[in-house]
Amino acid sequence: MRRMLMLTVVVLVAMVLALAGPYATYAAPVFSFSTIDAGGSTTEAFGVNTAGQIVGAVFFDNEEWGDFDIYGFLWESGTSTLFSYGGPGGSCEGKCHPPTFFHGINDAGQIVGYRGLGADDGFLKDGAGTTFFFVPGAYSTLAHGINIAGQIVGSSYDATGRHGFLKDADTFTIIDAPGASGTEAYGINGVGQIVGWFVDATGYHGFLKDGDTFTTIEVPGATNTWASGINDAGQIVGWFVDATGYHGFLKDGDTFTRIEVPGATNTWASGINDAGQIVGSFVVEPLEAGLLAQGFLAVPTENNNASISIAPNRVSFRIGDSLTVSVGVENPGLPAVVDFYFGVVLPDGDTLVFFTNLEFASGVGSLAKPATLQPIVAGIDLTTPFTYSQPTFFGYSWTGGEPPGGYVLFVAAVKSGALADNSIDAGDIVAVSTAAVSFAP
Repeated sequence: MRRMLMLTVVVLVAMVLALAGPYATYAAPVFSFSTIDAGGSTTEAFGVNTAGQIVGAVFFDNEEWGDFDIYGFLWESGTSTLFSYGGPGGSCEGKCHPPTFFHGINDAGQIVGYRGLGADDGFLKDGAGTTFFFVPGAYSTLAHGINIAGQIVGSSYDATGRHGFLKDADTFTIIDAPGASGTEAYGINGVGQIVGWFVDATGYHGFLKDGDTFTTIEVPGATNTWASGINDAGQIVGWFVDATGYHGFLKDGDTFTRIEVPGATNTWASGINDAGQIVGSFVVEPLEAGLLAQGFLAVPTENNNASISIAPNRVSFRIGDSLTVSVGVENPGLPAVVDFYFGVVLPDGDTLVFFTNLEFASGVGSLAKPATLQPIVAGIDLTTPFTYSQPTFFGYSWTGGEPPGGYVLFVAAVKSGALADNSIDAGDIVAVSTAAVSFAP
C-alpha cells in the first residue's frame, strides 16, 4: 500500500477523531536542548532518571592502540564522573582500558551497563557496590535498562544468536520477538512494559512488549526503526532512519514527534524519564576537529504547545443554510516558522478544497498528494508570542450543488515548506484542529 503522508497519519487521524467527536486538536511538544559533553571525542547519553541524573559513555582517543578508551559516566548538575571497570578478555594487548558503558539509571540511582571487549558481561552498580552477571549460556551480556523495582533488561549473545532478556532478581527470561532473527530489549518502565528492537528479513523494527503481547513500532516513512526507552506514562523514545539520515522520535499514544537537535545532521534519542525529559546523541557535519558525537538533554518547555481551534456555527446543514467558521490561534512563542493551511475535506474522503489567501481564493487538491495543497498564509515566525481569534473567519451559504455527506473542516500549522516534497515526517505538524459537519439537500 502506498505510504500516506503525515497529513494522513496525523491530520487525518485527527479528522477521523473529529468524525467521532465533533472536534479534534493536536499540538506537537516543543523542547529546549542542552549539550552533554563528558569530555573526550564522543559523548553518548543513554539514560536519565527523574532526578535528572544522566548516564552514558564517553570515548577518548587512544593513539597507541589506534582506537578509543571508553568510560561510563554519571552526569549530575553539569558535572560528569567517569568510571572504568577492568573487563574479561580483550584484544588490545594491554594498550587500552576495556570499555565500560553506563546505559540505564532508575529513580533510586541504580545504574546498569556492560564492560569488556567481545566477552562482555552486564553489571548493576548500586551505590559503591557493583555486581556483574551473565545470562546463563551466553558468551556476551549487555544490560541496557532498569526500572524502580530493579528489573533489568538487555541483550545477550549465544550459539543461536542475539536475544533480549529480562532479569528479575536471580531469574532470567529470554525475550525473542515473533519472527525475529535477533532481538534486543532496551528499556523497561515501572509497570514492566519493555521496549527494544528486532531484526527480520525486512529490516529493523521497534517493539513494545506488554505482558505476553508484542506490538511493532514503525515510524511513518522510516526504513528502519529502533525503540530504546519508555517511561511510566508509556511514552516511548528511539530513533529511525530515512532517506535524509537518522532522527530521534517520541511516541506518545499513536502520535509520533520527531526529535531533532537544532543544527544536527543525525540525532538518536535513547532514554526518557517520567518528567518527559529525553537524552540521546547527535552529530553535526562537517565534524569539528577532534569531536564526533555529543550527548543532549531535551526538556519539554512550559506552556510549549501552539494551540489552534476551529469551530462551525452548527454541525448539520441544508440548502440555504449559512456556515460560519471561527478560528483561533494561541502561540506561546515557539522556535518555528510555519505555514497555515485552511480548507475542507469533501465527502469522498480524499478531495479537498483549500484556500490560498485571506480573500479565500481556493484550489482543489488531494490528501493522497499533499504537495498539491497550498497554505492560506506562509512563513509565519512563531518566535514572538501572539493570540489570534476571529469568530467569523469564514462564511459560506449552501446552494444545493454540493455533494451530500460528511465534510471535515481543518486548520493546521505545518513547518514551513514541509509539504513540498510530498512527504511529511513525524514532528512536521506543529498543531492542527478539525471539525466535522454534514450536508443533506
